[in-house]
Amino acid sequence: VFIKTGTYIYWYFKEIIPLLLYGTIILFSFDKLGIFQWLKNIITPLVTNWLDLPAAFTNSVILGLFRKDFGAVALYDLANNGFLNSIQILVSLTFLTLSVPCLGFLLALYKEKGFRYTTALFSFSTIYAFGLAYLLNMALRF
Repeated sequence: VFIKTGTYIYWYFKEIIPLLLYGTIILFSFDKLGIFQWLKNIITPLVTNWLDLPAAFTNSVILGLFRKDFGAVALYDLANNGFLNSIQILVSLTFLTLSVPCLGFLLALYKEKGFRYTTALFSFSTIYAFGLAYLLNMALRF
């Protein structure tokens, strides 16, 4: 057990910590270069029109695409402050659950499978999450 635990800890420090640092640098760069604002301008109409969620949820979507825990915290704040009803909470949770796990996962996948595979998985997962959340929203409002 000690050898296996030690091996796992060594692997974690060698493989995962650098990926998390790269992810943090990417997120910081996106913020400073205005890429998050650009993404927000593109995603807001989808969130408000397709998913029937408030525009403030766009921040949760963007953060959730890169870091699930940040997206969940933003969603929790919206729900606690009364910005979401029960249908909107279910739709938003569905989206966050089905979208790509996090930027760290994408970086690890990129390292193992390459750019094309990672881009395809990210694109499919995001479209799939939006599509199913949209269908759920329509079914619950019917």
